[in-house]
Amino acid sequence: MSLRPNITEVLSGYMPARPIGQGGMASIYLYENRVTGETLAVKSLHPHTVGEKDSVTRFFHEVQASLRLDHKNIVKVLGYGDWHSKPTMVMEYVDGGDLKDLLGKIGALPSEIGIFIAYQIMKGLDYSHRLGIIHRDIKPSNILIDRSGTVKITDFGISRVSDLTRLTQSGDVLGTPAYMSPEQAEGGNLDERSDLFSTGVVLYEMLTNFNPFVAENPSITLLNIIRCSPKPLFDINPTIPYQLETIIDRLIIRNPDDRLQNAAETASALKNILDELVPDGFSQETFQEFLTDPEGYTAQRRVKNSLQFLERGKTLLHQDHNNPEAAIVEFYKSLFLDPGQIEARQYITSITEKFGFASDRKSSEKVLELETSLQKDPANVAVLLQLVKRCRADGDILKAVSFSKRLARLRPKDPYILGQINTLLPRDQATQIMNWQSERARPLTSRETTRIDESVRERRPAIKPGEKPVSTVRATKGIDPFILTISAVIITITIIALFVARQFRTASETVDREMPMLIDTIRGNLQDDQLAQKPPMDELFTGRAREIIHKAQDEFKSGNIQNAIDEYLVFLSEFPDHDQADSVRMQLARLHQGQGKSDLAEAMLDDQITKGRNDTLIAYARLRKIQLLNDLGKKEEARWECIHLEPDYQKITSPKDQISFLMIYANLCEHIGDVDHAISLYEKIITGYTDRTGILEARLLKADDLFRQGNMLEAQRELWIVRDQSRPESVIHRTALEKLSQLEASNQSIAEGFNTDGSETSEW
Repeated sequence: MSLRPNITEVLSGYMPARPIGQGGMASIYLYENRVTGETLAVKSLHPHTVGEKDSVTRFFHEVQASLRLDHKNIVKVLGYGDWHSKPTMVMEYVDGGDLKDLLGKIGALPSEIGIFIAYQIMKGLDYSHRLGIIHRDIKPSNILIDRSGTVKITDFGISRVSDLTRLTQSGDVLGTPAYMSPEQAEGGNLDERSDLFSTGVVLYEMLTNFNPFVAENPSITLLNIIRCSPKPLFDINPTIPYQLETIIDRLIIRNPDDRLQNAAETASALKNILDELVPDGFSQETFQEFLTDPEGYTAQRRVKNSLQFLERGKTLLHQDHNNPEAAIVEFYKSLFLDPGQIEARQYITSITEKFGFASDRKSSEKVLELETSLQKDPANVAVLLQLVKRCRADGDILKAVSFSKRLARLRPKDPYILGQINTLLPRDQATQIMNWQSERARPLTSRETTRIDESVRERRPAIKPGEKPVSTVRATKGIDPFILTISAVIITITIIALFVARQFRTASETVDREMPMLIDTIRGNLQDDQLAQKPPMDELFTGRAREIIHKAQDEFKSGNIQNAIDEYLVFLSEFPDHDQADSVRMQLARLHQGQGKSDLAEAMLDDQITKGRNDTLIAYARLRKIQLLNDLGKKEEARWECIHLEPDYQKITSPKDQISFLMIYANLCEHIGDVDHAISLYEKIITGYTDRTGILEARLLKADDLFRQGNMLEAQRELWIVRDQSRPESVIHRTALEKLSQLEASNQSIAEGFNTDGSETSEW
């Protein structure tokens, strides 16, 4: 393919504005037309790579492949040539950043957002595949998103093009390990299905913020891919729609013949799921709304979906209160999305105590043995069925559901097995899975699943009172007995639902009537700790214990704080092992601190750390002690407590308090000069949370540390992000601008990287 260099014409009138990206082989700069305001991205090889034949060959290969592509979901290459003695290409500038940055900022994406992004990736891949171009390096950093909501694939540097010289021979491995297909990891021949696998991994990561194959050692990563046994999605994020789980499973399966076969049908399947997930329609405008405030949108969706799962769980519980397995799964989903959802936690507490369920129970030896067998033969129906039954018997409902989902995908025909599956997955349409042999890409629509449900119901024999079972044919013809039977069932369910609702309401009213003060006191003082959840449905205090607590509450109400403290101390002396002793110790620490008695507050927190039985409250006790010591100027003692809390800080239930801990710890590390550790703590905030203000503050502080290390470019990048993502009138925005001015004043080499005539004088 003969190409004519045209970079001089393309960049006529454009001047360099700032660097926007840098890799091992090339740097990317933003160029701006000072007259029209238009912008372009200019990618140039580093000087040290210009003499490397492989780097130049790969660069020219990317130019040849990209110039053929003209699709809205692929970054458009506009020209190429030598620019300041370096091979350079000019591309459209995508102004919204890449998917890697988005995931780093907010973590797991809402399902509809992940589907919409994957749908656009598939549309771009479908176009390139039709032209015989296989990308071979699909990963989050190669997925760009502009502010209008369009997703674009970039970097075709290692693509396979049918009529171009291949960059590698068979047996070579080229690409990013964590996103390779098994055949790519083994150095085999690749086709378009390899890109589908990589996109499946990206979709998995978008929904979980977790790459299923990555390991610290690249060799282990490749081995994980070749074995291809990713952790089930349900185990990481139980709220992912079941049909979407099925799509991802079929994208990241080891054998290419078992995968979805092309990008077009995968895009169609994703569109069908999106339409069912968002009945009102998901538009590009909705995606733009998400991009405007991704943290706010995600937080809002989590709360809304949490309430939907809560209501669904209530409905299922009322329908069959003696078999609450399906209901408790919905309550766990609600709590997964919103850990502060008190009502869902109440239902879980009540159900687990009544029926002996548990989500955190250690697996029995038999379960571990069966899981080992399953690893050797993942499609063993008998082992999966045993695991479902064993986990249900052990009360581990979440594991039972996970294994039921895996069992359902094998499409067993045995009625008993189907019954076991449907008991746990009534809302997942467990028996209506895609036929992997005859319908490779198309999941069943809601209309088809309804039709199948009706046909199954028609085949179920109806039995008249006092008569023997009739044949299937007679049951379908005799409609009157069928209607009578269904009516009786509906009436029975209604009566049971009303009874269960009344029981839950009565129990809740009893708790609220008998224990308001202790709970209100804890709520009023702990605030964001999320420790002010209502107690379990059973009675917490009896006799002498209740008398002491009520007396302490009355003293507190009257403003007699010291008397309240004395009563709480009496409670601890008489009932040191009571379930509420942890909460009382935390309350005492608060009251002591409120009176200015820091030494007594610290002693009570130490008491809770050593004697507490609630892991969450122990973690909070350390956090409160760290805050107290830090306020008192006892920096070294506070840092010692941080070292002990760091492995368990996620036991703190409030994300806000987790961020507070990481901020304090980072500040203490800076105090002793451990800047690297401080930066790593700020990174945890930036990549692990959705609190917009907390993230921006962490970026500001990280920029300061990067500046101390002499890493001017990365410091500037962090400040640009803060400037672009903060409100212009905010203190954070003004601070970022001030720091940028200071940085530019101390790093004039960035501003003087080019002469006024456009010729390069130094490297950025």
